[in-house]
Amino acid sequence: MKKTKVLFLSTSDISGGAAIACFRAVSVVSKVAELEVNLLVQEKKSSSPFVQALAQTYWAKKMAFLRFVRERLGYWPQAKSKEVRFAYSPANTGVDISQHPLVQEADIIHLHWVHFGFLSLKSLEKLANLGKPLVWTLQDMWSFTGGCHYAGDCKGFQHACGNCPFLKNPHAQDLSHQVWKKKASFYPQAQWIVTPTSRWLTEQAKQSTLFKGMQVEHIPAPIDSHFFKPATSRKEVREDLHLPENAFILLFGAANINDPRKGFQYLIEALKQFSEALSAEERKNILLMVFGKFKPETLEGLPFEVKNLGRMNLEDLVKVYQSATAFVMPSLEDNLPNTILESLACGTPVIAFKSGGIPEMITHQKNGYLADYQSSIDFAKGLKWLYDAYKNTQSYDYEAYCEAAREIIERTYSEEIIKEKYVKFYQDLMTDKQNKLPKN
Repeated sequence: MKKTKVLFLSTSDISGGAAIACFRAVSVVSKVAELEVNLLVQEKKSSSPFVQALAQTYWAKKMAFLRFVRERLGYWPQAKSKEVRFAYSPANTGVDISQHPLVQEADIIHLHWVHFGFLSLKSLEKLANLGKPLVWTLQDMWSFTGGCHYAGDCKGFQHACGNCPFLKNPHAQDLSHQVWKKKASFYPQAQWIVTPTSRWLTEQAKQSTLFKGMQVEHIPAPIDSHFFKPATSRKEVREDLHLPENAFILLFGAANINDPRKGFQYLIEALKQFSEALSAEERKNILLMVFGKFKPETLEGLPFEVKNLGRMNLEDLVKVYQSATAFVMPSLEDNLPNTILESLACGTPVIAFKSGGIPEMITHQKNGYLADYQSSIDFAKGLKWLYDAYKNTQSYDYEAYCEAAREIIERTYSEEIIKEKYVKFYQDLMTDKQNKLPKN
């Protein structure tokens, strides 16, 4: 039996949250016997056999970097401020991969996050002209906006964009409208099959003018629940990491903590308010661990002891999740954060804002705490709520929260469940393709 060839496209394989989410999806799909799966990226970082890179030589990698620079320079002079320099992508620079052997041989082309000089709008248009089924798994809102990755309060994507809040001089015919208009010129001929990973993003896509009338189907992001799993003994993990046995340990991390979208300033305020509700002795038994990229001064002035973990490999990261009492996520805009999936899979409750797809993963006061949006006061209440449950040794509430954290992963996001969803999705897609072929 001939296998269906599926080609995934992503700027990177494992650099960044969107890339990791893509890599995990490809890993799941590659286990389907009826499929032949490849992932084409701009530059390969992993050793995975199913990943192929466009940039393999020294000069090819230099050219990839120059494309990234050119795309950024196309936007930065128009950016409202330096804080939003990476919040918007004009997609004015990229590579034409339409004649690449893997693209030509593919039965299905499956896009993920393809920015930073990998695929431009022209590149996407050339793929649309191939007449192949084009699946697009959405990690953010870019595909249906005029260039922003998250629109915030702006609803321009429900119309034709313009007057973009990310631009220095917004007006009706600004860069965002031009990008939107370019997408609108070729999207209809592509007939995308759009697969957002959260129900929240699914609804946003359905409300957009660019994807109006197109197939939008929610397929959650998977996580390897055999790798990310609870520790047999939290005490032993803490001993291994040289952490205090009975401390209330909070964990926070992101690819770039200083990104305003990650909301670290709200966490700082919440920690200070939480601290005020504790005695001096209790404060000594609280530890905040932080991983990811950030400026050293970011962690200055916090009310508790802070352990800077920096960037971590996955094996060590699992132990850190297992050792923590809670993962804290003050993100202001997010789709389906990998960090929350990872924490829940390790049986660690999460305290976060009601934002984006996060409420789909956290059930309030069951496997974590959902704080009112941008309310550091309510976030602090969540910290105190979990602290009280954790310190009450006569109560089984905290362990129940941990069990509930793991349970939602097994029920909704495990590789086995997502694999079955993809099997049915691709089968339906190929059946539909065959039905559309002209009959002799």
